[in-house]
Amino acid sequence: MSAITATSEFSSEFQPQTLLLLSAAPKPHGFTGRMEETFLAHTPHNITVERVNLFEEAILSCRDCKACRHIDGCVLDHQDSCAGILSRALGAQYLAVSSPIYFLSYPAPLKAFCDRLQQYFTRKVLLGKPHPVLKRRRGVLLTCCGSQDPFGLQVMEKTTQMMFSCLNMDLAGTWALSGTDTAGLSQASDAQAHRQALRLWKNLQDPLANTQI
Repeated sequence: MSAITATSEFSSEFQPQTLLLLSAAPKPHGFTGRMEETFLAHTPHNITVERVNLFEEAILSCRDCKACRHIDGCVLDHQDSCAGILSRALGAQYLAVSSPIYFLSYPAPLKAFCDRLQQYFTRKVLLGKPHPVLKRRRGVLLTCCGSQDPFGLQVMEKTTQMMFSCLNMDLAGTWALSGTDTAGLSQASDAQAHRQALRLWKNLQDPLANTQI
């Protein structure tokens, strides 16, 4: 994957009818991975999907060097694959983030990616520049956790909303599965899982939709 070293190289327009799935699933056949497969099984025929597993990347952590206050981009872009992934995220019409909940938040690879979005916060808030993608887009969250405590989901949704905001996106829906330490996917029927996936696609494609099950 080629790195892009400056935000100015990103296109100001996304590719219509495209979805990028940012996966933080540590195991392809674990709970998160199985939720991804159910979601992707309902992909409309006119949508092109690309999946990036962040556990297969080696994204460096933001070091708070504040260089993005003075340059357009991140000084780490030439050292890892983050810029290339960002280019694909900015170029997609829709974004899906899938992740288990680790200690009330993202696993390390997804958190590292999220922190590298500081450059877009700086660009907008401190430098007063427009976002590289001018049109607001939509994304969804797929997540699961071992316990039944709802606080982890609240933290995940809040963090995802902030991450999406840096990408000029709105969180259009969440599919959350809890209690995987004991019940796993068996707690919900296959039919209910498919309804959840269909709901997320409806929320992505219909700006007026915000349905819940």
